[in-house]
Amino acid sequence: MSFEYTHALQDALNNEVAINRGQERRICQLLKDLAQCESEIIRKDQHIEHNEKEIELLKESISELKKKLYNAQKESREKDKQLEYKEKQISTLEEQISNLKERIRELTYRKKMANLNDQINRLNSLIATHVRK
Repeated sequence: MSFEYTHALQDALNNEVAINRGQERRICQLLKDLAQCESEIIRKDQHIEHNEKEIELLKESISELKKKLYNAQKESREKDKQLEYKEKQISTLEEQISNLKERIRELTYRKKMANLNDQINRLNSLIATHVRK
């Protein structure tokens, strides 16, 4: 082997070694990047898992609130019916009160008229007695 051939082989080998070292640095950087990506994926998976648990809790809360809303609306409808019934009762009672007041006025008027008639009869009797004397 000649010196030039050996030198060319040495240069080629040095060139390959340099390329390999560059590739090793690149592989090391890619491994670091891969580890960072895996860490980020784990962190995001944990975040997703946390969010899914929170979503489940929120769904349960929504379900409970829907039940409460349904019951509140049902209670409101029942109270509306009760209120309507009470208003009808009040109207009926007011009408009865009005009728009773009218009846009281009639009875009071009759009593006054009866008293007046009694007084007139007494006066007529007194006058008749007085005229006969």
